[in-house]
Amino acid sequence: MSANSATSEYNKGSSGFTLIEIIVVMAIIGLMLGVVLFAFKFYPRMKLREASRKFSAAVRFTSSLARTSRLYHRLVLDLDASSPEVHVEMLPSDTRIPVLDPEIKDEDEKEIIFEEWPRYDPADPTGPLGPDDLGKPFMPPETKWKKPETRMAVKTKLETVRINRVFFPCINREYTEGKIGLVFGPDGNGQEVIVTIESDSGTTSTLWIRQSSGQIKYLIADEIPKDICIDAVGNDLRIEED
Repeated sequence: MSANSATSEYNKGSSGFTLIEIIVVMAIIGLMLGVVLFAFKFYPRMKLREASRKFSAAVRFTSSLARTSRLYHRLVLDLDASSPEVHVEMLPSDTRIPVLDPEIKDEDEKEIIFEEWPRYDPADPTGPLGPDDLGKPFMPPETKWKKPETRMAVKTKLETVRINRVFFPCINREYTEGKIGLVFGPDGNGQEVIVTIESDSGTTSTLWIRQSSGQIKYLIADEIPKDICIDAVGNDLRIEED
C-alpha cells in the first residue's frame, strides 16, 4: 500500500462525528437543560416548603417552652426582612403579665403621652408625695423580654422567603410590616393567628397557628375556617375592639 493510500484511509476514518454520536451529545445536552429548567422552576417551592417546616418547628418549640417553664414566651417575626430570622424570647417570672399586643415597637417609636408621669416603684406604691399624693398616675412597669434559659437554639433562619402577612382573626387585626410577637402563655392562652410566607417567586404558604396548643394547619390562600375563633367547648373567642 502506497503512502498516499494510507493517508487517504486515515482521513476517511477521522473525518468527523458520526450521526449517532451527534444524537447522543444532543440528548445529553437536552437532558441537562431539562434538569436545570426543572430545578429553576421548583427550587423556590422547595425552599418555601423548607421554610414553612422550619417555621412550624419554631412555633411548636416556643409553645413547648411556655408550657414546660410555666412562663410567657413569644416568637418574634420581622415582616420587613428578606430571609428573616425568627427568634424566641422569654418573660421573666418577676415581670408583670404583658398586654398581649402582637405589635412590637422599637424604643424610639414608643409614644409617651405624659412624660412627667413617675415610673411605678414597688417600694413606694403611694407616690412621690406619700399617701396624700393624688396627682399624676404612674407609668406601668416596663415589660422586659429576654433570651430563654435553654441550651437549645432559639433562632431560626428562613432563607429566600419573607413573612408578608400576619392576621389575627379573633381580634380582626392584620400586619404586613414591622415586628410582630406571637405570644404563648403557660396555660395555653393566646390568639389564633394566620401567617403567610412568600417565596422569591411569589409562591405562598399559609399556616393557621393555634397558639393555645401550638398546633399548625396548612390552609389554602385566603381561606379562613369558620370555626377558627371557637374553642374546644364551643366558646366564641372573638374580641371586639373599640
